[in-house]
Amino acid sequence: MEIPIPPNFQCPISLELMKDPVTLSTGITYDRESIEKWIGTGHTTCPVTKKVLKTPDLIPNHAVRKIIQDWCVQNRPYDIEPVPTLQIPITQYEVSEEYVLSSSFESYASVSVEKHACLLIEILSRLTWMFPLGVEAQSKLASSTSLRCMAWFLRGEDVSGRRVTVLALAELLALDQGYVNAFAEMECVAEALVKIIRVPICPRATKASLMAIYHMISPSAMSEEMTRRFMEMGLVSLILEIVLNYEKGICEKALGVLDRMCDCGEGREYLARNHESTMPALVEKILGVSMTATEFSVSALWKLCKDENGGVVVDEAVHELGVFEKLLVVLQVGCDERTKERANELLKFFTRYKERLDLDSSILFKYLKRPY
Repeated sequence: MEIPIPPNFQCPISLELMKDPVTLSTGITYDRESIEKWIGTGHTTCPVTKKVLKTPDLIPNHAVRKIIQDWCVQNRPYDIEPVPTLQIPITQYEVSEEYVLSSSFESYASVSVEKHACLLIEILSRLTWMFPLGVEAQSKLASSTSLRCMAWFLRGEDVSGRRVTVLALAELLALDQGYVNAFAEMECVAEALVKIIRVPICPRATKASLMAIYHMISPSAMSEEMTRRFMEMGLVSLILEIVLNYEKGICEKALGVLDRMCDCGEGREYLARNHESTMPALVEKILGVSMTATEFSVSALWKLCKDENGGVVVDEAVHELGVFEKLLVVLQVGCDERTKERANELLKFFTRYKERLDLDSSILFKYLKRPY
């Protein structure tokens, strides 16, 4: 069940739930990350009121933050992601709660995972609300003992343990490639992550599993092997089903995994061979879901077309799916520069098929009017 975010909790720029609300001198509240990007690119006005800012100072809005946190707690059963608690700097004489919990997790896991399973799950659940963790806490949670414990939960049948573990892993693996490599070596963890996608626990767990996989197939010495393993488990067909049928957040993460698979030679070869199902999914999501989805889709298409098997993919994209029209619009909307560069390269690459194109201006206007 999807719970709509109350308008007052949404950042006026990103339209996402505000995790760190701050207020400008104009009285308008934004999420810190979004408004810092706005100011960082040279803007001197308030995005909503268009008034010139008297000062660039960002004032933390603790009242709004507390209300949002309470709302997240109330809707936790509906998989609403928690707003992290502000990290208060500690002195050398103090020990943070996150370090105590991470150390406790490692200690109990080293004694007996089965004996202390309930306690370990409770500790891990608490830690998921504290990310990003400090360096000391990370080292404890990413130790070989802790990772083996999380792998044990992930492979198990306890739904609560699997859910909490995959949420923590998605956050932890995003912090350091070393953690990714260490976890990837654990037995059967790839199969466990795919199982969460094949037999969903909840939307949030599905997103976390996709994010964990995304980091595990990141460009590295072992990415080819990991990509191959995931393909052998039928992940591609699951990803394509998600891309075509799931809501925005999950769809974006699935496209991210698909795009990253295209970094691997075997991944590109597999997707090119199965272009009849791959291309409709990629092309449909260009200008169809969000900017993020468009950027991932264009990136994956670019990688496939640049591959030696790209001729088959190009023929499918241009002749049957009308990707040419969409790419023309991508150049006119607010995508990042890399996406526009790739769209431009794709258009040049497609010119050899121009005799097949029958562009209709009404189609272009349809895409231009599509809101995000």
